[in-house]
Amino acid sequence: MEPKFKYVDIVFENCICIRLLQEDIRFFYVGGISKYIWCNGKQYTKGQKSEYVILSFYNSAFLRKTDQLENPKESDGLKYHLDNYHDITHICIGYLDGNEDYIDVPWKDGEENESSNPWERVEYYDGYFTITIEKVD
Repeated sequence: MEPKFKYVDIVFENCICIRLLQEDIRFFYVGGISKYIWCNGKQYTKGQKSEYVILSFYNSAFLRKTDQLENPKESDGLKYHLDNYHDITHICIGYLDGNEDYIDVPWKDGEENESSNPWERVEYYDGYFTITIEKVD
């Protein structure tokens, strides 16, 4: 079956985004999706929130460039960011028909360092890596 998506954007806490293309993606799984509406009288937003996200990418993803990531060495900007910040807040799935799904990932609020998510972990394997973000009670 031919994939119907074109890319996955990983969005970090400081709004930096890196786009990973279909050929970089080994698989992804987003579960427990629910819709939400938030309003405080002055602001209104709606979206989707997930309970868990598993993203698996081939190591070619490390070659994707963005001038927004800290690049101690040009080729390890994404790996450096994943290893040091644990701050993915959203993913955006871009489809071939031009539509997008923008999905909040689980985020543990109330931590001492609220710009880092202890529920995010990255595991490295031979030729690929996997990012898992899931609510742990």
